[in-house]
Amino acid sequence: MTQGISSMKSYTLEFSFDVTGCEMEGHLNPEIVSQIHFKNAKLDYIEFMPTRNQTHVKGSVTVELNQLDDLFLGETFIHSHLIPMIRNTLAITNSSQDKLPFLPYFEPSINLITYRGLNHIDVQVLKEKKVKCGEHPQNPLKLDLNDFSKNLIHLVIKLDRATLQQKNHERISAIQRSFFWLIGAQQVGHTDGFLIYEVISKYRLLWTALNAIYNLYKKTTERQTIKNFARNPFIVDYVDSLVQKKDTIIFNLISSKLTLWDNFPISDELSKSIQSVDKVKTAQNFMFCLYAIRNPIIHGSELNDEIKLCKGAYIVLEHIVKKSIRAEIMKLSEKS
Repeated sequence: MTQGISSMKSYTLEFSFDVTGCEMEGHLNPEIVSQIHFKNAKLDYIEFMPTRNQTHVKGSVTVELNQLDDLFLGETFIHSHLIPMIRNTLAITNSSQDKLPFLPYFEPSINLITYRGLNHIDVQVLKEKKVKCGEHPQNPLKLDLNDFSKNLIHLVIKLDRATLQQKNHERISAIQRSFFWLIGAQQVGHTDGFLIYEVISKYRLLWTALNAIYNLYKKTTERQTIKNFARNPFIVDYVDSLVQKKDTIIFNLISSKLTLWDNFPISDELSKSIQSVDKVKTAQNFMFCLYAIRNPIIHGSELNDEIKLCKGAYIVLEHIVKKSIRAEIMKLSEKS
């Protein structure tokens, strides 16, 4: 066996894991697959199969053996590189049902490693590594494989390459931290009916995810930082779309009479900016209203309508976090 391994030029590792909370079907095309690699480990194929309120993912990786340490590179590639890449892509993938995806639990299970040597000796090692997952959601979302593929090729792979080359460190760090908190928020609540504390937890985690991003726009005060961040075209356009379709969240934010900074009437300011058709100021006041919801549930100060507002506001906040992550990844230079 030792002689067989020492004479090998490469080995393959087949893997599978289950993704709870969403259903997706299909396989990544070869053009995308060819771009997923780490050192001398490369992805051969990966496919997604919906089954019983979850998605079964399977594929294989080939590792070229240049040194003895490369025997462990396949598992390192899957656990530290491929699975986080898939997890992050799922976090910003749209549902075919036009709903926000609930990010699933992963149950990684490395099934089979087959070492193929020059003398055709196969050494098969069966490995199972199960992680107990939480309660399965009753209605898993059906995710769009096309959107997943687009995000993977244009966003996550680009971020991964930039990370390896250690460029744009501040932006990359902010994106990675935002992903961490976004994924945490998406794992809160496993049924259709959220408890109030789950809604609050979601909102707090989502705000932390957003905080990681908007600190890239840091000014002397938090107020100026948020105001600066809210000038982003993707924020302005998104808030304007909510105004144009008369979304319930706009009515709720205005009618709740939220205040900031020594009782400054920020809900009234939102109403005024909408009436004056000032899209940038409307986006800024909208973000300040979301900030006003955040304050008492973070600091434990007196509550009025903030708890009630969390239920609708966390949905738009999650959209903003995802749009922010996408936008910041796109700012990474092509050479990164």
